[in-house]
Amino acid sequence: MKYVGILILGLSISKLTHADVYLGKYEGYEYYLLPSKTKQVTGTKYEVAMERYVAKDIKKDGIAQGGYTLYKRYIDCANRQVATISWANYTKANKLISNDKVNHVKYYDIFPRSWGSALYNEVCR
Repeated sequence: MKYVGILILGLSISKLTHADVYLGKYEGYEYYLLPSKTKQVTGTKYEVAMERYVAKDIKKDGIAQGGYTLYKRYIDCANRQVATISWANYTKANKLISNDKVNHVKYYDIFPRSWGSALYNEVCR
């Protein structure tokens, strides 16, 4: 019985260390950082994976409630900027709908009280 308790405790601890980080919501979407996929590219630049989950289907864009978009992005902590590298759209059953990548990476300033600001606070602190 002691071994089962230790096993359950070990599983719950490992799950907590790999949990997605909630970044906020906007116009029916919820934004999450996937910390296990974050890697440092240079001293102040990181490559991150983010999920945009459709909590309420407001836009008719082919992704219904429960579907999501996975983004790969760069965040430049020194300049408070973010850039999108690629994205992939999935149904709630994890079926790939479409994917694409940018030809030229363009950085944008991070606005206060946005998912970008929450991302900056999580990655760059």
